[in-house]
Amino acid sequence: PNRYAMPSLEANLELTAQTLHGAGNTIGFDLENSDFVLSFGAGLIEGWGSPVSCFKANASRKERHAKLYQIEPRLSNTAASADKWIPIKPGTESDLALSLCAVIIKKNLFTGNNSETGNFKGGFNKFAIMVQREYAPEKVAEICGIKADDIEKLAVMFARSKMPVAIPGKGRGETGQSLKEFAAVHTLNCLVGNLNQKGGAFV
Repeated sequence: PNRYAMPSLEANLELTAQTLHGAGNTIGFDLENSDFVLSFGAGLIEGWGSPVSCFKANASRKERHAKLYQIEPRLSNTAASADKWIPIKPGTESDLALSLCAVIIKKNLFTGNNSETGNFKGGFNKFAIMVQREYAPEKVAEICGIKADDIEKLAVMFARSKMPVAIPGKGRGETGQSLKEFAAVHTLNCLVGNLNQKGGAFV
């Protein structure tokens, strides 16, 4: 009871997996085989996660015709090398992720089954109603500082990619992170049905 550990990316991913999928789980990402990486501030070039794996994935991105979209307030090295940098207001990453979820559900672009979308209290339908009401692109656009049309386009592009993956964890992931943000981003993976699939998120 008297032990304290500094926050880490691994600890945040473990907490997210246990919250959405049950005890004893954690999350890994197959970036090297993904054709669309939607990064919520993860410093893939700055040393996020497994640096060697990230460097390999980034180096082969052009050959694989894979896209990297970087969502973060500042123009980091990763944002500068991404196919698209989406600058949003600081601290609004979870709002944007949930708005993307709302669009995917509204346009019926989700392929993940209810068990993959995690242990939502009240079930998937309650979650679907909530995000479409509370996180509609028109509401979130003002919060995040980006256009509602751009939110819709991004959601459709992500959902229609063959092997998309969304990753959370700002910077190198070595600081305390928001469970809401991690869960919101991981829910995108659940909705597009890429859990335990090549190029996706492994639980």
